Amino acid sequence: MKDFLIFCVDGERYALDIEYVEKIVEDRKCTKVSGLEDFIDGVISYENDLLKIVNIRKILSKKITTIENQKIIIYKDKKRRVGLKIDYVDKIEAIGADNFKPGNISFKDVDMLKMGKTCKIKDGKLVVMIDSIDISNI
Repeated sequence: MKDFLIFCVDGERYALDIEYVEKIVEDRKCTKVSGLEDFIDGVISYENDLLKIVNIRKILSKKITTIENQKIIIYKDKKRRVGLKIDYVDKIEAIGADNFKPGNISFKDVDMLKMGKTCKIKDGKLVVMIDSIDISNI
């Protein structure tokens, strides 16, 4: 069993291995920077560094709306960190790897997110597992 952060974007639930979550912070105003990918809202100051903020709604081709109390997941891999702007955090739940089954889910233009396995969590709701996030080119 591993712990996963369950979060929501546009009413859909996603699961991210908690190992990659450094922190969850309140959404804040980003500084726009020209020349960045369209899915990057801008940068914020975080722990004496500039952190790019990736808008998950844009990556998933969801309608861009203003939602109160959005969160930013500080996602870290071995070398870098990036902020993932989401609608809200649902919970942390322990899920066995064998509970995830290959799904019938596809998203257009989602090269950065590796996902597709689905699982029903304890409350009976379906989540999509994000296997990894390629932040090497961000």
